[in-house]
Order: sequence, then C-alpha cells, then structure tokens
Amino acid sequence: MIGLVFNNKNEVETAILDNIKNVSVNATKKVDTEFQKEISGIVDKLSYVYWILNFITNYTDKEINEIKFDSKMVLWQGTNSMLGALQLIRMGYFVEPNFLERHAIESLSIALVLFRDYRKYTDFKAGRLSGEKCIGEAKRVISQIGQIYGVLSDITHPSSKWLGTYVAEKRRTLIIGGGVVDEHLYRIKFNLATLGFLSSVYLSGIELVYYDFIEDHKFWRKKEPNAFEWAPSHEEKRYGKETANAMAEVIKEFNIS
Repeated sequence: MIGLVFNNKNEVETAILDNIKNVSVNATKKVDTEFQKEISGIVDKLSYVYWILNFITNYTDKEINEIKFDSKMVLWQGTNSMLGALQLIRMGYFVEPNFLERHAIESLSIALVLFRDYRKYTDFKAGRLSGEKCIGEAKRVISQIGQIYGVLSDITHPSSKWLGTYVAEKRRTLIIGGGVVDEHLYRIKFNLATLGFLSSVYLSGIELVYYDFIEDHKFWRKKEPNAFEWAPSHEEKRYGKETANAMAEVIKEFNIS
C-alpha cells in the first residue's frame, strides 16, 4: 500500500478541510443518487416518528404526565441520532453512524422500560437507569431490538475484525474521514439497511409507548387495558422484511456473528 504521503502538518490540515468541504459533498451526491429509494424509506419513517413526538409535545386533550413527557425527550434525542447517522452515511462514513444508531436503540429501550414499569422512573431521574441496562427488558417487548443491537455492538466495539475499514484497496491508499469509492458502496447499502430496519423498530416502539394518543396504529393492537398484541400492517411487514433481508445479505458478507 502506498498510503497517504504528507510532507508536513499543513498538508494534513489541507486534506482534512478538503474532506469536509469537497469529498463529503461529492460522497453525498453519489449516495443520494445510488440509494434514493432506501433514503426515502428512512426519511418516511423518521418523519412519522417526529410527527408523533411533536404531537405529544403539543397535546392538549388530556394531560401528558411527567414520565410520558420525559420519555418523549429521550426519544426525540434518539431520533436526532438516527438523523445524524443518516447524514454520516450519506457522507461516506462507515463505522461512525453505528455509534449513533446504538444511542437511538438505548433511548428507545429506556422509554419502553418506563412504559412497562413507572416505578423505574425514580432510577431514571437519579441517573441509575442506563440505556444499555434496559436492552434486555426492551427486547422482551420488541425482539428485533436485541438483534440489531447485537449487530451494531459487534461493529462499534474496537477489534481486529474491523481494522482497515478506512482502506481503499483499489486506490492503494487510506481514507481520511468520509468519502465513497465504488468498492465501498456495499458498506453504504449495509448502513442504510440497518438504519431502515432500526427506524421501523423505533417507530413501532414509539407507537406502543404512546398507543392511547395515536389513532392510526401500524404495529400494535390493544387486547386489554395493559396488554398489546404485535399486529404490523402489510406495508410494515413488507418494509421490515426488505430491510432485514438487505441487512442480512451484507452481514453474511461481513461474517458478522
């Protein structure tokens, strides 16, 4: 490998600024063109998530209790993290979006735990209820949480398995920051599939937490006052299957356990 050859620090600074101002912009244009359908699907899900959370913020027909409101704040931050992940994916970052996606899953997990047991709110306010510790209980509500959290944890924990994600082998060089080359398009496909799958899971969780405030239910059916049945619409089943299959294809290629 030839690698990057810099004669001094100023040349490195120039390369960083070029990545920020030019390389990332060009990467975004390429990704938007190649993956228009995938991006539109993610934006559709995120739009509905933001709509629900904004609706909760401004709901006036009945009082939103403190737990529901704070859950909304946690979920809003998690949604922002997913939007940030989408931006990084569009700029050609491979590993970095997965950190934000993990944050989103942990945010959803906290909200689900508070939904199931209001007594945990005391621990939340005291800073003793972490998102990571909530994963086990949350995946008992929505099993897909465990699946996607495991995949993202595998990638985000530094290991020899993921060394060299910044290598452009055909160009025999290294990549500073983001950027897309043709040989890395499958990475973009993986990240968009993962984020698409997560956005659907996230929306299903929010629908459950705020079930009584939503008229159009896409994922759940209430059986009893405190009992819900998983009943996704045909559209949501199809989207979930598409994103799960796309993710599985690249997982197999990556040999992710």
